[in-house]
Amino acid sequence: MSIVEVAKEAGVSHATVSYVINGKPGVSSGTAKRVVNAIQKLGYVPGRRRSKAANSPLPLSSLPDSLFLRTGTIGVVFYGREANMVQIPFYARLVHAIEEELSEKNLSMLLVRINKPEGILDEDKMDGAVICGFNSKIMNIVQIPHVSVLGHPDLNEALVTDHIEPANDRIGALAVNYLRERGHRHVAFIDSTYGEHPPIAARGRVFMHYARQNELKVTQFNVPYTDRNEKGRLFDYSELPEVQKFIDQFRVMPNRPTGIFLPTDSHLVILYKGFRREGIKPGQDVEFIGCNNDTALLDGLDPRPATIDVNPKMMAKCAVDRLLYQIRQWKNQDGYVQIDVQPLLVKAGPGVKNDWSQG
Repeated sequence: MSIVEVAKEAGVSHATVSYVINGKPGVSSGTAKRVVNAIQKLGYVPGRRRSKAANSPLPLSSLPDSLFLRTGTIGVVFYGREANMVQIPFYARLVHAIEEELSEKNLSMLLVRINKPEGILDEDKMDGAVICGFNSKIMNIVQIPHVSVLGHPDLNEALVTDHIEPANDRIGALAVNYLRERGHRHVAFIDSTYGEHPPIAARGRVFMHYARQNELKVTQFNVPYTDRNEKGRLFDYSELPEVQKFIDQFRVMPNRPTGIFLPTDSHLVILYKGFRREGIKPGQDVEFIGCNNDTALLDGLDPRPATIDVNPKMMAKCAVDRLLYQIRQWKNQDGYVQIDVQPLLVKAGPGVKNDWSQG
């Protein structure tokens, strides 16, 4: 099998086939598609002679990505209330990880923020999209290959695209294990969403269940942190009456918890600073463990509390790999998958009491 036979099947010159295989510009998308179809039909492998005994079509996975790309650009889309989330440290890390993953594959990234489903998403400028924050409205409108990262699909509905998110149940278990191994016998989970945010609710539900399984005393506190209209803003505890009230109550609480799990580092920082100003010493009177490993927030705390890294680098790799698969299989895929990325424990820095078993 030769490039000449591929050219004949596609009705183009062998030079055009060479251009398509090597990802060179100057070939229309329609012509490139004919070349790809010819390669698949004939089972041609660029750079290698095909065995006469190999009669099966060439699998899409064996072809270079460049054959399926029009622009070499991938969109990273923030939609609706998530449109401003890119300003939050964790989302900035995720976007950076996606950009690095694309760069390693010689692809470019285009950051897009839209407020409504009918907002402008210039699909001609990108080959596919990574949508940050699952939202079925926009998923059903996008007409190019796409995957979603974070958010939480309705478990009662079939997936409408590949979805990647942290393993939230594992996060709850990691937090319990860490506090238990440190000697804590009374632990607490603080929920700022009253169970309305599915990932946070999942982390808390597993934390509470697993703590009881390990015969720990466990308490859940519901403490609202932010105004619904100011998502993403990092407040000072003095601006939040409910947080101030909680700190006042915690300070005089008999037999209070010594280990506290907060499901996001941004909320941990608010409470950490509030406790310190009100005379409750983090790391000595109480130990925190957060989630997201927002280093820009945590590195300013002394002692630095433990946290759980939800592994945005791996999330980015899974998102890009699945998106490239979708681009290859577009309109021919036979189903979608959800990938739960395993989190990583980041232990507390120096200055935190080592043994909490004596209270």
